[in-house]
Amino acid sequence: MLGGSVVFDYGPLYRSIQMFKGMPEKEALKCVAQMTELLNEY
Repeated sequence: MLGGSVVFDYGPLYRSIQMFKGMPEKEALKCVAQMTELLNEY
């Protein structure tokens, strides 16, 4: 999982997580999983 420091290193990611608060939990987890895969590619 992403560490707290990583969240602050990626501003857009942090803002996306803020938006997740308004999403159903399953949808939010799905989006987080997709972002984690993208970050792991680099």
